[in-house]
Amino acid sequence: MDDRDNFHTADMKYAAVRVPQVDANLKLKRAILAGHISQRKALDAERNALRSLRAFDSGSATLEQALESVLEYESLIGVAKSYATQYRRTLEAAPWKDCPCGLCEQHGIEMIIFRGTERNKRRGFHNLAVLASRMARLEQDETR
Repeated sequence: MDDRDNFHTADMKYAAVRVPQVDANLKLKRAILAGHISQRKALDAERNALRSLRAFDSGSATLEQALESVLEYESLIGVAKSYATQYRRTLEAAPWKDCPCGLCEQHGIEMIIFRGTERNKRRGFHNLAVLASRMARLEQDETR
């Protein structure tokens, strides 16, 4: 439930990359309805951020391109606090690529995209599996 350290590995914690859904974010919906933000621009920026992250994961976009797209979306929707430094650290490390859990193997970069309930629950299950693994190692260390 941490706002920054919400993707865990055996030794580190990373910030998931926030790409809120245009149609599910109340603050954003209000800004669109009030005419402060163009719905078309918001949808295009959201899709571009997701496309760039996926392209980065497949090797067809650079880290800079992916990060720039996410930060453009972030600035358009007016987030209270940017996590640009944490996002860079997460993308540089690409922890989902080295994770042996089935969720990371199946979903790839989608695991670190902080978005809707289903994704966030998946990441939660991943984090619980990491915690269980840590606890098992502690138990083994205690029995030695």
